Amino acid sequence: MLKKTLELEDILPPKPEFTLNEKTYALRAPNQLDRVWFSQSFGSEKAVWEAIKNQDWLTIARVVYRLFGQEARTDFKAQKARVVNDEGQEAEVMLTGPEALLASISGSQDGARIMAALNRAMINSEPQLEADFIAEVKKSLPELNHLLAQSTMGKSSTQSNTPTDGRKRKSQG
Repeated sequence: MLKKTLELEDILPPKPEFTLNEKTYALRAPNQLDRVWFSQSFGSEKAVWEAIKNQDWLTIARVVYRLFGQEARTDFKAQKARVVNDEGQEAEVMLTGPEALLASISGSQDGARIMAALNRAMINSEPQLEADFIAEVKKSLPELNHLLAQSTMGKSSTQSNTPTDGRKRKSQG
């Protein structure tokens, strides 16, 4: 059942962890090597924050996967999959670990828990950033709750809002 209102803990949980398919996954705080990777992969750490803000799920999945421990990564290994692509052609694709993570997200609540854990992980090593983020979230909660109330009016709690990256896959063979 969908919650009727958002609380600070929904957006910024006490620990950087989330549950997906009845298993809890923890994210570590980014270190300096991760920040270099953010710059090389996305242009800057600010670009990661923009991806979170804009719900760019392919980028979010790559960052979450990067902040997983080794055990969590084994649950979302790269894998071959046979699919019928957007043109109706059967194709064999290689899903990356982050894409396997995306494929396991079954609804908007799963996505919200992952985003909340990522928010917590990203600010864990930055005390001033945490204070600024909390202040901003507290200011935004009334508007977010208003939007939530509007978006859930007349919708069932079983509707899925699975994020996708929208990329076309090429046939391999």
